[in-house]
Order: sequence, then structure tokens, then C-alpha cells
Amino acid sequence: GVSHLDGIYSRAGERAERPLYQQRGGRGVLYFELTWCLGDDSMPGGPGSAPWYQSLDNLASCDPPIGGWSSAYIAGDPAPTLWKVIDGSGSGDNSCLRARVL
Repeated sequence: GVSHLDGIYSRAGERAERPLYQQRGGRGVLYFELTWCLGDDSMPGGPGSAPWYQSLDNLASCDPPIGGWSSAYIAGDPAPTLWKVIDGSGSGDNSCLRARVL
């Protein structure tokens, strides 16, 4: 997998009226654009291609899915696992996710 996408993702705004999450200390980004996407803007398949990972789960939800992730690229396998974590602030508005790509 693409292990440089491992880490904690903090909410950093919105995209397409859904939360956008930025990787702490890295270039990873988790966002919604027709599907839920996890990538780093490296365009592994060239301009206009799919990000490293996508999920079709929770398309109607404002929360990114924990499962259902897949990659269009052999170098991207296996797909990531996401966990919702508590960051210690006690605020639901400051949600975090943790991604682990094996």
C-alpha cells in the first residue's frame, strides 16, 4: 500500500459540502468528490485520474466511511483501514480519523 498516507487526519474545512480532512504532518487528504477519496494529489494515473483510494460506502453521509476502500492501482493494494478517533478536545466539531495502509 501507500504507507505515507498512514496517520491522523484532522478536519480542515469542506469540499462538495462534506468535511475535508488533512493528514497531520503529511500531504494526505480525505475528501468527497462523487465518491469518498483518499490521496495526496500525486495523480498516480496522470491528470484527471482516480486518487490512490476511493470508497462507494456512505455516499449519502457527511461522514467518510470506515470501510469499502479500494484502489485503482496495483501499487495501492491493500486498501486502507480507517478508524474514527477522539482527539482529546471533547468537541464533535473537531473530529479526527486515523488511516492505516498496510
